Amino acid sequence: MRGNAVLIIVAAAVLLFAFLGNSPRTSPSGGVKITINVVPTPTLSVTMSPTTAVCGHYSGGGGPRASTSTALGFPNASCSVGVPGVGGSFPFKITNATASSQIEVQASSAVPSDGGTQWILCGPAVPCTGPASQSGKYPGANQYVAENFAAGKQPNELTGNPVCDPDFDAGTIAGCSASPRQSQTEGIQVIGPSSSNDGSQSWTITITWIAVSG
Repeated sequence: MRGNAVLIIVAAAVLLFAFLGNSPRTSPSGGVKITINVVPTPTLSVTMSPTTAVCGHYSGGGGPRASTSTALGFPNASCSVGVPGVGGSFPFKITNATASSQIEVQASSAVPSDGGTQWILCGPAVPCTGPASQSGKYPGANQYVAENFAAGKQPNELTGNPVCDPDFDAGTIAGCSASPRQSQTEGIQVIGPSSSNDGSQSWTITITWIAVSG
């Protein structure tokens, strides 16, 4: 009898262990992940053609430092890529991408080939310190002015920060709105400094057009 009792107790323990080991696991919460697909955001960008150019149409300056047909003189000589005005030429083509946007434009400082003293952009944001002119003042020492122009538009002085490009306008007053794939052709004019502390014979400026949300 004792032997049988022991066997029954052992068997019961084995059955209880097996039952607990196979019990389902529970959690205080449950969840499901759901994926939502959305229409892609329209691309804001512009393309430029060409992307490099050499200034031409040199004029101005005086005395031994007057401009030549291939080089900018002093003081306050000018050059341009393209020709403003009626019957002019506008070699840069700026094309908006597939989204309606505002087109802004900015110019960099003029960097000499030797990496020395730059010409700082002056005009609406930074006062020009040169001699007075009908439109304000000419660039002073180590300063220059950059303007963009288009057919039927007055030249627009650029700054070092992005500002609305009034030449790139789909019809709003003093605006710069651009419809999808709209293009505009423009030119650039530069007025050089009264004098330069750097004697380099080659300088580089960068004009950048930017598409921003309208």
